[in-house]
Amino acid sequence: MVIFVMSGQAANLQVEKGAYVSPEARLSGTIVVRSGCIIHPKSFILAEAGPIFIGPNNIIEENCIIINQASTKGIATKQDAKKMQIGHSNHFQVGCQVRAQTIGDCNTFEMKSTTEENCIIGSGCTIGMGVVLGTNQAVEDNTTVFGPNANRQSTPNAKQNHLLLHNKHLEVLHKIFLK
Repeated sequence: MVIFVMSGQAANLQVEKGAYVSPEARLSGTIVVRSGCIIHPKSFILAEAGPIFIGPNNIIEENCIIINQASTKGIATKQDAKKMQIGHSNHFQVGCQVRAQTIGDCNTFEMKSTTEENCIIGSGCTIGMGVVLGTNQAVEDNTTVFGPNANRQSTPNAKQNHLLLHNKHLEVLHKIFLK
């Protein structure tokens, strides 16, 4: 177990073998990082309301903000209210802000997108550049959210297409960070 300190608060950070967390990333709270993940410098991950579980092979780029601060309102159990679950092979691009409670697999959160509290994001989704996805929203599998009004469009085979590109990107990053 590795302990990171950010602004006087220690992060209880568990990092599996084969993952990389930049020493310049800022982390606080209980955070579990699975194998294959790359967490870039200057990313910010705060597990305030409870732990954050980051599944395998996620890419979290510079200036991303991932925060578990979900309220208990509208959530079935206290235990569910405290956990933020991120699936595998997601890409959090530069400057995105994510407070979603549950994130599936093979999603892209584009630059400067914002996903507010208590959202549930399926798998194979893209939250477009600059999109603000408000509180308590659900995004179905293979959906692209785009534009200033957060319009939605079904994107068939998005999960498979995302995974192909994501794996190539991850391969390059592993060569750079995990030498």
